[in-house]
Amino acid sequence: MIKDLSKKNIYKVLATESRRSDLTPNQLSEVHKKLGQLLSYEILDFVDMEEVEIKHVQGIKKSTTISTAEKFIILVLMRGGLYVAEGIKEILDGKYKYEFINNNNEILTVLNKYKNDAFNYNLIIVDSVINTGETVDQVLLISNKLNFKRQFVTTLVIQEKAIKKYDLTDINLITVRISSNFYIGKGKTDTGNRIFGTI
Repeated sequence: MIKDLSKKNIYKVLATESRRSDLTPNQLSEVHKKLGQLLSYEILDFVDMEEVEIKHVQGIKKSTTISTAEKFIILVLMRGGLYVAEGIKEILDGKYKYEFINNNNEILTVLNKYKNDAFNYNLIIVDSVINTGETVDQVLLISNKLNFKRQFVTTLVIQEKAIKKYDLTDINLITVRISSNFYIGKGKTDTGNRIFGTI
């Protein structure tokens, strides 16, 4: 299932901010974190909720929160996905495990940690930009065999040709923007270089 958020005004505003070339690395990382927070709220549409009692200013009241049965693995595709994932984890506070993948050789090692209890976890794969989907595909090649409760791919932008492969799968792909422009940044235009100031 594909959830394209590009028509919502809040995403339009923040997507515009993320594309500005005059942002400092710190400013850009803050935009990525805000977008990550919003993406996590979109994920909540798919998970179970439960009623809880809270201390309200008018006494004990019933309210709603994420079910205690819901647990998450936030799998960060480094470097670009880091600050998006930082935003996601702020909303899922206390309900997640945090994992990092720096290259394809680490995927099996990281995911195999959960081979015996993957069914207890929602897997959230986080990247900032998906051009071909090659790295995400390598993750899914392994994760699909582990029987995770649900799987999400979250990204700020995905190239329109790459998105087609997720349309008829059980993967929930949530993107801020779909791009018709195939462009791989280099040097000053690379997202990782921009956000970490390594230009």
